[in-house]
Amino acid sequence: MISFILKIDEKIYSYGEFIAPVVSLNLIEEVYLYIIEKVLLSKDCKFDTTTTIQLSSNFLNSVDTYQKLKYLFEELKNQVKCKIIFEISETLINNHYEYEMNLETELLEFSIF
Repeated sequence: MISFILKIDEKIYSYGEFIAPVVSLNLIEEVYLYIIEKVLLSKDCKFDTTTTIQLSSNFLNSVDTYQKLKYLFEELKNQVKCKIIFEISETLINNHYEYEMNLETELLEFSIF
């Protein structure tokens, strides 16, 4: 499972410390997309590895996020080497079923699952 921190000038902030300001500044989508891209392109993402990323409800609340994820996967489809598992809450799946299924289809198409 991927857990991320923010490091600024030798000061390290945990997810719990920095995510509230990110949400209040309406930057959650940009932060998650950036982190997902970095994880997918990481040197640790190898053919024989599987990485799990838990996607927050805050990130997936906007329907536009699904299109942005699709675009990201299209851009990276030939560069990603590892298998990716995205954990999504059951509530979000029920609320955004149509978009989740379209995203799942895209993931299967690009073999990033």
